[in-house]
Amino acid sequence: MACVGRAAEDERFTTGMRMELDRSQYRDLVEAPNERADVEYKRWMDLRGKEARAKIAKHLCALANAGGGYLVFGFDDDMSPSAVPAGQHGPYDREYFSSIVKRYLTPPFQVTVSRVPSAQTGMEHPVIWIPSHGVAPVCAKRSGPEEDGKSVGVVQGTHYTRATGPESVAVTTPDLWRPIIRRCVLHDREGLLADLDGLLQRPRETVDANDQLRKWHNAARERFLEIGAGDPAAARLARAHYQMSYQIGSGDGERLDMAGLVDELRAMNREVKKVVDSGLSMFGIFDGPGAGPRSVSAEALGEEEFLEYGSLGASRESYSFPELWRVSPRGSATLIRAYCLEDFSSPGRTGLEPGAAEWLWPFGMGRELAEVCWHAVAFARRFKAAESVSFRVEWHGLRGRTLRDPRNPLAWRIGRGPATQDHGMIERTRSVPELIAGWQTLTAEMLSRVLRMFGPQVSVSADEIRQWSANAFRA
Repeated sequence: MACVGRAAEDERFTTGMRMELDRSQYRDLVEAPNERADVEYKRWMDLRGKEARAKIAKHLCALANAGGGYLVFGFDDDMSPSAVPAGQHGPYDREYFSSIVKRYLTPPFQVTVSRVPSAQTGMEHPVIWIPSHGVAPVCAKRSGPEEDGKSVGVVQGTHYTRATGPESVAVTTPDLWRPIIRRCVLHDREGLLADLDGLLQRPRETVDANDQLRKWHNAARERFLEIGAGDPAAARLARAHYQMSYQIGSGDGERLDMAGLVDELRAMNREVKKVVDSGLSMFGIFDGPGAGPRSVSAEALGEEEFLEYGSLGASRESYSFPELWRVSPRGSATLIRAYCLEDFSSPGRTGLEPGAAEWLWPFGMGRELAEVCWHAVAFARRFKAAESVSFRVEWHGLRGRTLRDPRNPLAWRIGRGPATQDHGMIERTRSVPELIAGWQTLTAEMLSRVLRMFGPQVSVSADEIRQWSANAFRA
């Protein structure tokens, strides 16, 4: 009975943890609805009819071909909450929307469905995440039901995308085709380049590039500790956190347009979610008043301007996880977080006391390492001459923790810790094609570095990372 009770407790914890992550990631979509090309808002619908399914298929197709986005239910065209009609029927679940994709669209893709509560409306709103298309754009493979001699929703053989309005429209002009074709070419080209690069060269690693990354990395940690000193969990944050940084190596010193960096980050997060869906996007952009990143500069780093976002300090909201991130238009990025899944996600927990180390979740840490690898890939794609990516990852506050998987209480227990050292670090550099082709190997290498702090023979393989990523790393 004790084992059954513990398993049920762990299952409730995992479910609750996932719900908290979804609430944090999607809260602005329902608390501060805003018309954007990557978000389609719909009023509550009766989902039983074929017409409704075909109309939803159009929006799913358009968002996929626009690079990915969200479909949110429960709002009128003016962004006000819509009333729930007496005949409103669900289910607003993954099985329902996946069946629409399977029936109407090709190539098929997986969607994620979250129910996000809104303090504004007092209801839970279904938020459907649609990934970007791959090497081929998404097309309607059958038409919707006919009404007055015309197909409702979608027309067989038609591609849809998002246009100014925003609205979902058929792709009929070169301007609409151009970004879709570019994404298709990038996906196809990178596979070929990865194969060639593995044969012809090794990554170029320079002392100067690593020194520059270390300065960027260390300066961000100083800022994290400075802001975190005013947080309710300040002592815990100072002791226990981890940091993931990377830098794009470009031969011509190219910089992206600072004015467009926020929109690029949104697009990058959509691309990453195709491979890694953590429920809490790295470098996430929130649209609420005062919630987004700000422009800052650091002369000591040689940075004229970059983006900084912090969810910590005295102003941190109770439901948000403590983190700080910075992104530079020259291709530098760093993210510092508390051990959110372990220390801040248990029911009723708002942060442990200093020194109250407990556990580390290998799957969750591996998922975040995979996510930072793919974020670096998405960022590198924005540069015309990106050659390599250098990574630096550090863990603080490990001493006394053990390895644990909340989904399987018996996993990782035998000969796994507790950790006797408090701090670990790893640095690696990969060429861009090699990173794309071998991100599972790099993820396994970085994760094994921290796992060995719990036992010298503890590690994971690239094959295990492939298994974990088979369902986009979803818990």
